[in-house]
Amino acid sequence: MVFSLSESRAGKPVGKVESVAGRWLLWVDGVGGYLLLPGDDWTIGGPSGSEDAEICLQGDLSRREACIRRQGRDYVLQPLGTVLLGGRRMNRPTMLRDGDFLTLGSGAAETSAGSFAGLTAQSFSGPIVRGVRMEFSLPHPLSASARLQLDKRHKSRPRSDAIILLADTCILGPTRSSHIWTPLATGELVLLHRDGKWFCRGEGETIVDGQASQGRVPVPVGGRVEANGLVFTLEALPS
Repeated sequence: MVFSLSESRAGKPVGKVESVAGRWLLWVDGVGGYLLLPGDDWTIGGPSGSEDAEICLQGDLSRREACIRRQGRDYVLQPLGTVLLGGRRMNRPTMLRDGDFLTLGSGAAETSAGSFAGLTAQSFSGPIVRGVRMEFSLPHPLSASARLQLDKRHKSRPRSDAIILLADTCILGPTRSSHIWTPLATGELVLLHRDGKWFCRGEGETIVDGQASQGRVPVPVGGRVEANGLVFTLEALPS
């Protein structure tokens, strides 16, 4: 069960819920931590000591190495520094496709398409390409949200297992088409971000800080939420 995009926009949800903040950390017990970034424009770069990029990565990156912009269901990569897409140097805005591999930073070196194609989301193995590497994906057909999966040798700041570029929904579930794969979940759980507030909808009962509810349920910042066999907490990060 998932929200359709039309359902997610229908009506105004009720219930008091905390809001505000452009970056969020989602902690899922037994699964990991995920950086959720609502919006349609994200800068990628390294720590600057003062003004970090929305997607801040540990690595040999300038403060503004690249930008990703969402236009509906389309995502466009704008190179601002050294950016490789599929092993080839990018010099102009390019639309991203599901499964694309990105490499950023001054250490990135262009390679042949054939050798780069051997990389997979699971391995990122071998010294084929230097720089900060990641995979871009659009896993769920009913959501325009995207996922960035970093090479295991690189970390985001704050540290997370993956980065979700949030159009409106983030789907957690037992299939690989979910934005966050949760193999022990009993079904798909939808996190919905609307007007700076969070809601969730699972199959059956949802328990928020010990209170049981049905249907679409407000998610308070820092609250403990149990649904579909999962337990999670949302944490607001400084903007």
